[in-house]
Amino acid sequence: MEEISKYSRYLAVIISKCDKKNAELTEEVKTQVETTLSMAGMDYPVITTNKFDPQLPDKFLTIFDNFNAQAIFDEKMKETILSEVIIMCRSLEIAKEKAFLDTYEIRKEIQKYEGIKQRVRDVFAVQKKKINATSASMTNEVMDAVRGALLSNADRVADAILSGGTTGLEAIIVGIIRPVLIESMKSFSNQQIHEVVKALCKDFDKVFSKDGDSKSLSDIITQTAVDFKKLIDNGTFTKALGKYADKENEQKDQKNRNIYHIATTIAALATDIIAPWLEIIIILLPDIISILKSIFSESDRAKIKKAFVNNIVPQIIEKMYSEVETVITETQDMLLTALEKEFEEKISGIQETLDALQKKKEGKELEFDQHKALIETHLNQLYGILNDMKEN
Repeated sequence: MEEISKYSRYLAVIISKCDKKNAELTEEVKTQVETTLSMAGMDYPVITTNKFDPQLPDKFLTIFDNFNAQAIFDEKMKETILSEVIIMCRSLEIAKEKAFLDTYEIRKEIQKYEGIKQRVRDVFAVQKKKINATSASMTNEVMDAVRGALLSNADRVADAILSGGTTGLEAIIVGIIRPVLIESMKSFSNQQIHEVVKALCKDFDKVFSKDGDSKSLSDIITQTAVDFKKLIDNGTFTKALGKYADKENEQKDQKNRNIYHIATTIAALATDIIAPWLEIIIILLPDIISILKSIFSESDRAKIKKAFVNNIVPQIIEKMYSEVETVITETQDMLLTALEKEFEEKISGIQETLDALQKKKEGKELEFDQHKALIETHLNQLYGILNDMKEN
């Protein structure tokens, strides 16, 4: 529970198969669980049930009703939506600045952003090559952290082995290794994001040295990156909506595509990146327990600990190495591919806004004046939304 509580504050404990025990014993177990949680400072609801329980739906509803839906929404989505509103503002500000250019100059600006998109592709291509070149060193870094965590918990493992059961031992091994893997994933992902954003913002300053586009575009890229970082840092475990790469071939209706869709798509990406790291330990756990069983017959605690440190830990590291290296390469490539697509989409949005501006300018003067006024109106509305969200 201590580890799980790091991923979410909205938890409940469900004691199942209660039809196998009498009501008195079931209540004793529930009381003991509640007491244990309370002593650990975890005030989570506890319910008892079984597959024949007619009240199960009501019990689940009671749990959900006790959760603060608005707080959950704010924690998971509010900052992402806030960032998306800021991005919309920056895009409209760019269009507002270009409203005084003639149609030829606006067309040149649209072409300039096409060059920016190519530069985005180039930066990401370099970063992806770097992943392949550094995957071994990143894997070694992870395995050193796993080794350190296992060695520092050698006493706990020895006690679990002496107790004679594998269930408690499995929980301990998972509890030791999984947090290390998750933190490694977050660290690597944040580093990748930081490096591409730094490179791109530097380029924007060169391309847009004489106007305000550099700051606006840097804000758009930075805000998009912040969304990715926060969702990964927070460990978003939302059910994935499908691999991000699959979005490429979908027919997109831009008019109906709102910020909620954008937010949940990024959340799905976070799940796709996190899941493989969680699966490593689950997939390899039977092999790890099999390795540990070689010292189950030993009864001397000191000898168990020595065997674990000198023989078992190196075997666990060797068993995990190739799997970890594969996951590092795949998930970091997935992250960069998704971030690249999101960046290109934002830049395309700017181009579409400028294209609409150009078309209006080619038309009647009255229609163009109305279009400029509409941009101003939308900006004011968006800034109103920003202020409301920041206050609340």
